[in-house]
Amino acid sequence: MQNERLTSVLSYVFVIGWVYALIAGPQSRLVRFHLKQSIGIVLYTLGAFILWALVAWLAALIPFAGMMLAVFLFSLVVVVLLSLLPIWLVGLINAARGQYAVLPIMGSWANSLPFLR
Repeated sequence: MQNERLTSVLSYVFVIGWVYALIAGPQSRLVRFHLKQSIGIVLYTLGAFILWALVAWLAALIPFAGMMLAVFLFSLVVVVLLSLLPIWLVGLINAARGQYAVLPIMGSWANSLPFLR
């Protein structure tokens, strides 16, 4: 149980922790749950960046106002990133306690990801 919780905590260390979690605990339900939550955080972050890049690229076609819009939207991306830090910490704490608590904002979406079943 202790090893399972440690592997769950390490699944929140992006990429290296994911590989370790996949090797050390692929059969553990707790590890798979927290691995999905961690991957959900990263996908949510990537989605915010991709959406910002797409809108900023389109806004760049508008002289001056487009640049101002892109800067404003980037500040929203920074807010998203700052809001994900406490969510990431909640996930770490839940993993250390061995709890199956869904993370706020995108946790239920991350749980429904089609891999790691």
